Amino acid sequence: MMKILYFYLSGLLLLWSSCQRPTMLDFALRYAGENRVELEKVLDHYRNDSLKYRAAVFLIGNMPYHYFYTGAQLDSLRQGYRWMQRTGLSAKAVKHKLWKTFGEPDVRRWTKRNDARSVTADFLIRHIDYVFGVWEKRPWASYYSFEDFCEFVLPYRIEREPLEFWQEAYVRRYGRLCDSLCAVNPDVVFVASALNDHLRAEQNWYASSDLSFVEYGALQLLDERFGGCRELSGFNVALFRALGIPCGIDRVVQNPHRIGSHMWTFMVDTDGRKLPYLWNYYNIDREERMEEKYGKVYRDYFSVQTTNWAVSYPDEDIPGILKNPFLRDVSDEYFGRNVAVVPLYDSAGDGRLCYLAVFNNAGWSPVAVGTAAGFQGVFNNIDTAIVYLPVYHREGKLTAAGDPFIYTKNHEVKSIRGGNESVQKMHLVKKYTGTAMDRLLLDLMVQGVFEGANTPDFRDAVVLHRITEVPLPDSNWVRVNCPSEFRYLRYRGPKGSNSCIAEAMFFDADGKLIRGACIGTPSAENGKTWDCTKVYDGSKHTYFAAQDADTSWAGLQLAIPVRVSRICYIPRNDDNFVKPGDLYELLVWDRGQWYTMGRQVPDTYGLDYEGVPAGHLYWLRDLTEGVEERIFTYEQGKQVWW
Repeated sequence: MMKILYFYLSGLLLLWSSCQRPTMLDFALRYAGENRVELEKVLDHYRNDSLKYRAAVFLIGNMPYHYFYTGAQLDSLRQGYRWMQRTGLSAKAVKHKLWKTFGEPDVRRWTKRNDARSVTADFLIRHIDYVFGVWEKRPWASYYSFEDFCEFVLPYRIEREPLEFWQEAYVRRYGRLCDSLCAVNPDVVFVASALNDHLRAEQNWYASSDLSFVEYGALQLLDERFGGCRELSGFNVALFRALGIPCGIDRVVQNPHRIGSHMWTFMVDTDGRKLPYLWNYYNIDREERMEEKYGKVYRDYFSVQTTNWAVSYPDEDIPGILKNPFLRDVSDEYFGRNVAVVPLYDSAGDGRLCYLAVFNNAGWSPVAVGTAAGFQGVFNNIDTAIVYLPVYHREGKLTAAGDPFIYTKNHEVKSIRGGNESVQKMHLVKKYTGTAMDRLLLDLMVQGVFEGANTPDFRDAVVLHRITEVPLPDSNWVRVNCPSEFRYLRYRGPKGSNSCIAEAMFFDADGKLIRGACIGTPSAENGKTWDCTKVYDGSKHTYFAAQDADTSWAGLQLAIPVRVSRICYIPRNDDNFVKPGDLYELLVWDRGQWYTMGRQVPDTYGLDYEGVPAGHLYWLRDLTEGVEERIFTYEQGKQVWW
């Protein structure tokens, strides 16, 4: 279907103007088939109301390119949050349970429904009337163009969620608050920021992307506050649009420094500027700007974007989400304007498309579209301090078109190609970029103590071991020389540490693991996510984080007193350090592919490779476990992460 629509759209490019919009409308009405009569009812209903008629034309004219899915499996998979509430299981556990019960998400089991063939007259009239009714009451409405209203307030859907009338429910929940804020200060940024503050104060969002494998409707998210950045952004947009605040979604199709995409919301100021925010992470501010490295940023629109590469080049094999006709490249709003001219291995033919890809933990993922000119690729408005790989996309496959490069802050293309025969010795300590937080979590355990007692309040506590130096990121074993027996055991962190720890294991005189009932101070969320049971659950991937930063602890109550002979503890960390026993492989990128430097199983924390070609891009893989891995260069004896 999309190829037919792209072909039609490409013929409209030179004619696209306000006077040509009936052509889009005519196509939509023809495409609607039997549902045409419903759409024509809407147009007839607004014949004498020019603004609402234009709004109806805008929505109907773009309907052929919007769709959603229905199906019994889809409905079942959307029960995840309710299962969490009922069972107390984590989002990840519920995900596996849902998939085991109903099967993994399978679009072949769903029914694809196009908006033009599904939207009823009653639904669309109700929607348009309601949106106009709210909009006309807002003191800022007169500052916005009709085009901005159509794109950022009017749409009845956000992505491919279920088709439903959601605005009224949001207004019932938050409309009175919005009205009272308008009475205090009619500035749209003040109102939006205050609403955002109110949402944060509610503290009722369960943040996890483990259930983000299907799309959820705005009504479900109003009552079930859960999900990752997609659900959070969808909820924010649904709320603000319902209240008459122009807003939308900006996105990164692949994060350049870690696996996965990302999206966030923006609101439109009265001067047309887009102010990015994301509920719990960035507030709405006219002065501050997000400073993360994103590579390329795209904006979601309801209407088909004539500047979109997929529309301009309907015959090109454009990869993945980059062929989404509703996306507009808005990178210049975040990084400013620039032009990167990149060397290519061969000539693709002038005017042909080429792409820039970033590393996604497992390979290269395209994020930017450019055009080839001889042996060069030309790309507009890309972010700096990121490694990009020029690629072609042909017959569904990516192939390297040039050497990887770093786009510097001085807007220079710095290729990573080696270029000589020199080799080097490399000492590697991690497979994934380290952060200041990783080191801080280790430092915070210094002066933490393991104690034994025979009273539940530990007033008779005896120190079994005190941590006096920065611990290893994995298992730390210590011998205990205390002959006494204890019924209560615990780890107590130093002041300011929240007693963060992943695992603590106590062993008796025979070397057997001591088990007991978990006791301790409340966790930071007063729930099960970070509670003290995580210290004794046998998983180094979970951890305890206490509510109280200074006097917290996590312990065990035993059935009978026991003597402790050894303790093993694991700090909270990202588990990305090179550790003994895992199988690792070092890869080197050269002339369009990865070459192996061999596999090793280290017997200590860190591993060494000799004879490694210098000046290249590298990738250290853990073939035993884990998914977080990053590319790096090796400079002055250290891994430099990209």
